Amino acid sequence: MRTYHADKLASKIKQHNLLRPWDVLLVGGTGSGKSSTLNAIFGAEVAKVGTGVEPETQLISSYAMHDYLRIHDSAGLGDGKAADTQHAKNITAELLRQCHVGGVDYGFIDMVMVLLDGGSRDLGTAFKLLESVVLQAIEPSRVVVVINQADMAMKGRAWNDNIHRPEPELIALFRRKSRVGAKAD
Repeated sequence: MRTYHADKLASKIKQHNLLRPWDVLLVGGTGSGKSSTLNAIFGAEVAKVGTGVEPETQLISSYAMHDYLRIHDSAGLGDGKAADTQHAKNITAELLRQCHVGGVDYGFIDMVMVLLDGGSRDLGTAFKLLESVVLQAIEPSRVVVVINQADMAMKGRAWNDNIHRPEPELIALFRRKSRVGAKAD
């Protein structure tokens, strides 16, 4: 298993006297690529990826990359109301989980990475998850939104394959679809 930027992360954690490991929770809709992203980060298949229409991840699973980084893969939303309600409760419980160190309570999860599927026409499930679950339990400054398959958002149009970056038209589309981008426009 590779230790990508482990020294840099370890240095920052020590410099700021932070607890370790750094705990990151991956959330998003079913099929948004949470497990695939986790495998890409680790450079190995550590999380089983679902095939077809059936989701693979049903509970929150944890994977330690090294002593300074642990990633938690959550079940995706978008599998029906009953399943979504249970998954949202699990995500909320993980976000509200505390650890007790030296007489002080700290939040267990340090950061949330919300994955959006850029090729999906329905980003509503992910935005609902972000707004009604994630942002109710953790500060917005500790949340990052990542767009998987951004090159597929416009069926491959407006993506520059030479530099692996979106063209202005695609950037504008993402801004329109996001509240953060809409406020900036």
